[in-house]
Amino acid sequence: MIIFFGIFGLIVLIIFNLLNDKFCMTMEMEAVERKKFFRVMNIMTVILLINGYIRISNLMV
Repeated sequence: MIIFFGIFGLIVLIIFNLLNDKFCMTMEMEAVERKKFFRVMNIMTVILLINGYIRISNLMV
C-alpha cells in the first residue's frame, strides 16, 4: 500500500508542478516569486497527500 501511495504522490506532485509552471508563465512571475510560489504549493500538496494517506490507512484498519 505504501509503495502504491508513494508512486501516486509522486505523480500528483509532478502534475501539480507542471500546472504551477504554466500558471507562473502565464502570470509572468519573476524568479524569486516563482520560487516562493512553488515552495508553498509543494508544501501544501505534501500535507494533503500525507493527510490522505493517514485517512486511507485508518480506513483499512
